[in-house]
Amino acid sequence: MMLLPSLLCVLFILTAVESQMADSGRPTRQNTGDVAYRLSRLEVILVEKLDNIRNDLRDFSNRIQELELKFSDSQAVFEGFRGDLNRIYQQISTPSTQTQPPPPREPPSSGTSSQLEPRVENLAKGVQILIAATRGFTSDVFGLKKNVSLLLNDTRSVLAFAPQLATKQNLNSGLLEVQQRQVQSWSLNTCPKSDTATSNLPRNCREVFAVGQRKSGIYRIHPDPSSKPFMVVCDQETRGGGWTVIHNRYDGSHDFYQNWHEYKHGFGNLGGEFWLGLDYIHQLTGSDVSELLVELQDLDMASKSAYYSAFSVGPETEGFPLKVLGGYSGDAGDSLLYHAGS
Repeated sequence: MMLLPSLLCVLFILTAVESQMADSGRPTRQNTGDVAYRLSRLEVILVEKLDNIRNDLRDFSNRIQELELKFSDSQAVFEGFRGDLNRIYQQISTPSTQTQPPPPREPPSSGTSSQLEPRVENLAKGVQILIAATRGFTSDVFGLKKNVSLLLNDTRSVLAFAPQLATKQNLNSGLLEVQQRQVQSWSLNTCPKSDTATSNLPRNCREVFAVGQRKSGIYRIHPDPSSKPFMVVCDQETRGGGWTVIHNRYDGSHDFYQNWHEYKHGFGNLGGEFWLGLDYIHQLTGSDVSELLVELQDLDMASKSAYYSAFSVGPETEGFPLKVLGGYSGDAGDSLLYHAGS
């Protein structure tokens, strides 16, 4: 939409504006988008690294629990073997209570030997198994300690480096600040340099055009002496120039599903997609009847336009109504007629 002397929304206007910024050597919004993509990739990689560390720690914890259970079982078996050995030793070494030498006896029968030998063999095998299990347990514990040590070192490195990394919210804020600095730097080169008071600032883009500023860009205007000056985008080329851009939307990069507060005060970036704000539009059109031009363009570069010779937005106390709307011409259709007076 655009007015003469107030408002404009042309979908291709900001394309020319961005090419001017690129020609002047300043970073464009495309570059900031590339930076945002790379920072998002860095964030994803860091999150994956931390997830892998958490998974490794979980696996190590489970492994330690398994080894502790095996060690407890080995201890129980070992205690059983030791008890059996003590009993056998006591049976063998118990002294005789007789005072007289016992009469000569025959060698132990084969039945007694056959009872002790299997038990001794089983005990010997059990001790060997226990020794092997203990060695395996010791090796596993040593390897586990080494892995845990390496993991702790990696974790300390990541934690030490983490405070230097910005969060996604901080990165988005930083990118927004970069874009705002681009707009400010651009406006310093396009705005007329003057030391006069704000009361001498132009009231709209037509007055900017009248004082000789014929280059489209961002300018500072002061339409309402009772309010503060603000920045606007002036199109000094379309239909003779002098148009103030109030709305620009062309690639969906900004969310236009906003609440009443945002639509009152405006949102977006003057260097990209934005809505100027009902409060500012009222300052531009409330005291003067302005012209409105709506220019549309689809993906096939087909253009349509709607021109109104009279356009005015009322104050907030009345709900910012479309108080004046008339003199339609164009090929986009008179879709605003339904809202006239409301």
